[in-house]
Formats: sequence, C-alpha cells, structure tokens
Amino acid sequence: MRVTRIDVKGEARGRRAELTRDGGNVIASVCVEGEVHSHIVGASQRDNLYEMARRVQHALDGHVGTNGDVEDYWQAIQRLAD
Repeated sequence: MRVTRIDVKGEARGRRAELTRDGGNVIASVCVEGEVHSHIVGASQRDNLYEMARRVQHALDGHVGTNGDVEDYWQAIQRLAD
C-alpha cells in the first residue's frame, strides 16, 4: 500500500492543506483565506521535507509551533515520502 494524498486542516479557521506525492516529489498545497500556495520538495530530501512541515504548520495553525507541533505535520509528510 502506498499513501498518495493526505488532507490536513489546521487549528486556525479556514486553513487547510492537501499533501500529495507525485513521482519523486512531495507537494504541499496550502490554502489560507482562499489563496493556494504550493511547495514542492524531492521525497528524498529529508531536511527540506522537515522545513516543509514547519512551514505548513505555521500556515495552518497561524503561529510558529514547537517541535511537537511540527512533528504531527512531519509524520504526515514522511508517510508520503516513504
């Protein structure tokens, strides 16, 4: 089994993200107040994937999170990258 899409909703109202796997890339399409921003990172680039998780957490929760906050997003992104 391979996970190819995960939908995530943040703590801040009206914010969501679609995390997908497209070939060798993980894509985070983040929707904040009707605007969608996409981030694309190679699935093997672990440091960049963690940075993606940090940015998605900040965008969806509306604040800079602790390592524990980012960890939840990181785990979802890792499922796609594996």
